[in-house]
Amino acid sequence: MKPRTILSLCFALIALSGYTQAKLIFTYDAAGNQTVRQYCPDGDCSQNASKATAELAADSEETLELTAPNFLIYPNPATSSITLSWDAQLDVQLEKAYLLDLTSRKREMSFQQNGQGATVDVRRLPSGVYLLRFELGDGSAITRKIIKH
Repeated sequence: MKPRTILSLCFALIALSGYTQAKLIFTYDAAGNQTVRQYCPDGDCSQNASKATAELAADSEETLELTAPNFLIYPNPATSSITLSWDAQLDVQLEKAYLLDLTSRKREMSFQQNGQGATVDVRRLPSGVYLLRFELGDGSAITRKIIKH
């Protein structure tokens, strides 16, 4: 048999055997946040759609609590200081705050807390991207990216 004929027979057998390719589906909201992620090993996502959506919604609720939507950083990028503000619920849980560079080294940080907020002096830092990390009493953490010009 010719190689072309053998290849054609292989493709025909695969097509007749009901082989379906796995699918990975992502859905995003208008802000670009991922709202649904779904893996369908058999290629048919219609059966598992509601289950996957419910699982992601449960994950999202936990994430929203941990990331504290009322946690603000401004101005970002900054040249001299960054102002932080948070809600009262987060203020009770806040235990540690530190600044990391992108090599995960802790950087010296002048941090002055004032009620439900703080001011971070970034004048001595070289220009670059840093991670501001807050550890909470329940063992979770909030990490935000800041940019120093």
